[in-house]
Amino acid sequence: MSPNCMNNRHGSRLVLLFVIGMLLCAVFNRLYAQDAGQTRSLFTNEFTLPFTSNVSLTKTTNDDSLLAVVQYRIRYDMLFFTRVPAKAGMKSDDLMAPLTITLEVVGKDGITYQTQQIVDTVFIASLDKARSKRNFYVGIRSFSLPSSSVALVVDISKATNRLKTTRYRYLTKRILSGDSTISILAFSDKQSTYDAKSGKAFAFQQGTMLNDTVSFGSHARLLCFLPSMYQSGEWNYTIYPDTVKDEASYVQSGGGIVGSMMVEEKHLVVQSASRSGEPNTVLLEQGGSNMIGLLDFDASSCQEGNYRLLAVSQFGDTLRSKFVVQWSTKPLSLRDLDYSLGLMRYLLNDAATREMIAGGTVDARKKFETYWAQRDPTPETAFNEDMSEYFARADYAYFAFAGVGVADGARTDRGRVYILNGKPSSVESRILPNNVRREVWRYTDRVFKEFIFESGNSGALVLKNVQDSVPENRE
Repeated sequence: MSPNCMNNRHGSRLVLLFVIGMLLCAVFNRLYAQDAGQTRSLFTNEFTLPFTSNVSLTKTTNDDSLLAVVQYRIRYDMLFFTRVPAKAGMKSDDLMAPLTITLEVVGKDGITYQTQQIVDTVFIASLDKARSKRNFYVGIRSFSLPSSSVALVVDISKATNRLKTTRYRYLTKRILSGDSTISILAFSDKQSTYDAKSGKAFAFQQGTMLNDTVSFGSHARLLCFLPSMYQSGEWNYTIYPDTVKDEASYVQSGGGIVGSMMVEEKHLVVQSASRSGEPNTVLLEQGGSNMIGLLDFDASSCQEGNYRLLAVSQFGDTLRSKFVVQWSTKPLSLRDLDYSLGLMRYLLNDAATREMIAGGTVDARKKFETYWAQRDPTPETAFNEDMSEYFARADYAYFAFAGVGVADGARTDRGRVYILNGKPSSVESRILPNNVRREVWRYTDRVFKEFIFESGNSGALVLKNVQDSVPENRE
């Protein structure tokens, strides 16, 4: 064989290896980007921390003290579980883990003036859950602190057979505003279930961390902690936007969301996910050292933003607090106006699309919001179900239908069909004799259409045909 032929073959192999390497890099980068994007949109770093804590400090009318509400959350796999000693009403295979929370109160000079300990026990029913990185134990405690406190250090220790080691440390510093006199833990129907019969138990989804944030478009509950010097009784409340300047005139004119809540002396108990596998449960029992009120209201009428709570007792006491309404699950494709406007081409013709984006960003946003307001199935609420569903589908399509050479799956034929029609009733995929991949999407409950996709020269699936489909209830 001549040297030229050998050089040509060697060069061809190098070119082939280079092309294969580039393709593998493209696939890897695409998969990595897809996974990273899904991780950010679905988990938002919530499940990566083994221990977290939320601390709320509240001024009282007594200048010598503060009301502190501490909520702590620890991942099950970070605890040391042992068998529960056999006793009546408990299975022999139940597991328990001791838990110690140390609270250090730090003064303005940086010196620790007070140390408190919380001893807790976590119960679970299976060894698999003990090793879980997705299940958490949540506890809540409230107590008084000196008014000179500027920080609270939360240490968490887990007991082992022979020693106790402090594994996690959480430091919080809060600047107290003059009207912050109620500590709030907010949650919604999406995060919990409520025992309507007893009126005192809340079972939270695993991983839920309560704070001063209400989920946008949900039915909300605020667990309000008041200083102990106030008396039990009914409190009237008004919820209004933080942008309101003249509070007295706004409340007097009947603005905002109004209602009442009962404030009572309660004993707050957190039951861990235990024998029957329920999630963590908060119990509010009669008697105790906590003045607690449960405020139940429909937050679907609230736009995203900051809000104030004004509460007035039957004795004339007035307390205030703040909370936030936030759309934490807002579709990623709805957070970027330019990208959102680009997706409108599936709903509008070319002329209407050009008209919407004409005139600059401010005008485009107004036209965008006006369009979706006209399609809102519940205009009496702030949450637009149709808009949320449309862009949630776009998020799914972006990742699900991406591939080599296609960075954005929402811009593909399958992405367009999915965004407009949602998940198909059935999907049939097969390889034709000519090595062409075919995928058939059937909609038999809403659209009654059949979409046929086939792979083209680039390998990507493109729409080839659309025909009527048979409804599910047709014989």
